[in-house]
Amino acid sequence: MNAFEIIRREEPEPPASNTVTGRQAITNYKKRVALATSAIRFSCTQAVAICIRDETDPATMWTILQKKLDATSSQEISEENLLGHIYSTCPPKFKTIITVLKRTPEMTIETLEAGLKEAEEEFKAEEMAAVVDSKSATGLYAQGGRGRGG
Repeated sequence: MNAFEIIRREEPEPPASNTVTGRQAITNYKKRVALATSAIRFSCTQAVAICIRDETDPATMWTILQKKLDATSSQEISEENLLGHIYSTCPPKFKTIITVLKRTPEMTIETLEAGLKEAEEEFKAEEMAAVVDSKSATGLYAQGGRGRGG
């Protein structure tokens, strides 16, 4: 494709010319600009493509994407912010365990993950026991996994 120099603005557009060689150079340049533009557009996800939807210059598109994606990739989420996000967005059934885990000194992501997994396993065990108990040992699981009428 030989268009990266165009994208980096290292190759200027050839000057207008009436000679055969000059017109070929302009045509070749415009073809590579179109290829570069298409390559950039088709390499983006829809979420990223929105940033460049109105652009036709591949160098401008490249600059916009570089700024957008470099800014995104350089943003780090602190562990404290991540913990806060997890605390505030977990399902309601985890609220009690979250309250207890919040009080744990020096809480880490790994500790939180282990605590939530343990709580989830307990919830599953309680739910299975409740299904069996609700039908006096003839519940869904006691019937070999079949529901009513099976």
